[in-house]
Amino acid sequence: MKQNEADAFNKSTIIQLLRIFTPEEMKEFEKFIRSPFHNNRKDVMLYFENLKNSILNLTIRIFQKKIYFLNFILLRNIRMM
Repeated sequence: MKQNEADAFNKSTIIQLLRIFTPEEMKEFEKFIRSPFHNNRKDVMLYFENLKNSILNLTIRIFQKKIYFLNFILLRNIRMM
């Protein structure tokens, strides 16, 4: 995903909404999406799965960048001692 696409993805309303869900809320929302009573369209379920996976991947990348940055700061501080 290119940077412009990533920015647009992160700013979309659905992504912003899903990112504030707690893990329990995400599970409940997924149950709702998968419920044949509320939804009988496979494309909606697939769309949700793709969004959920994209959010997870984005969260992992952000976490990895934070770890890299903290390691960089730690090493720099150790060298200054």
